[in-house]
Amino acid sequence: MIGSATQCALAASQLVACTKVVAPTFSNPECQEQLVEAAKQVAKSVENVVETGQVRTLIFGVFTLFMILQSDLELYHLGTTGQH
Repeated sequence: MIGSATQCALAASQLVACTKVVAPTFSNPECQEQLVEAAKQVAKSVENVVETGQVRTLIFGVFTLFMILQSDLELYHLGTTGQH
């Protein structure tokens, strides 16, 4: 059970990392493909979590990921606009 939740977290982390890397060149079809594949891995991991009954763990993980992404976006905004 813990394994599927951990796999989901890893897949989500990979999606975040992929997004950070390909965002500047997202118009490139290869970058789009990498992002789609990373998202598919997250979807597959979510399915496994649901099948194993780890929905609470998934919800907590999604909330945590959201908080991380929000923080990253705020830092990105500060870096690109120079506003505090």
